[in-house]
Amino acid sequence: MIAMLLAALAVILAITLAAMIHLARADRRARR
Repeated sequence: MIAMLLAALAVILAITLAAMIHLARADRRARR
């Protein structure tokens, strides 16, 4: 059970990091 929870958290963190990076790139392009 713990392994499954850690895997789920890892997936969520990966998605959130990817989304933050994408938004950061969009903001930089929009500002310039």
